[in-house]
Amino acid sequence: MRVALDTTYILGRGAVKDTYNLLADGIVKLLRVLAAVANIAVGEWAEGQGYERYFGSSIKGEATIDWSDRKARRKLLGEIVADADRLLELARQAWVELPEDSGQRQSIVAGAELLGQLLLQDVERKSGDADAHADDGVSIRDGVSKDRMLSVHDPE
Repeated sequence: MRVALDTTYILGRGAVKDTYNLLADGIVKLLRVLAAVANIAVGEWAEGQGYERYFGSSIKGEATIDWSDRKARRKLLGEIVADADRLLELARQAWVELPEDSGQRQSIVAGAELLGQLLLQDVERKSGDADAHADDGVSIRDGVSKDRMLSVHDPE
């Protein structure tokens, strides 16, 4: 039997995160911004949009998949990427509705840029289509980019 150990609580907020948890952290950060813009508690807003699974101990730690199964790992990654893409669209819609001089607009941009950077640095889209999230539509990028962000909470 093989076990995936999530060290989030052991290492804390400055921990270097794997792709799954790093993307989840980026999603949560943008969820917090959008909930604040809507003036709704983040948990309530996230649940209403179908993002409740991002508020557990960790997305990877709570995933009930066989981590030795490559297809299962890619399916989970595809779901996370699809959620991120959908959230970026919700952010765009919220941004358009705000006055141009709104500080909330800037917060949305910052959160969306962060999530976009995480997607670009860690995810490879096989078909080149942002809507391709099937099992083989996305994968974790090979290698590590020179300027890879290791943590959403401590980008340095």
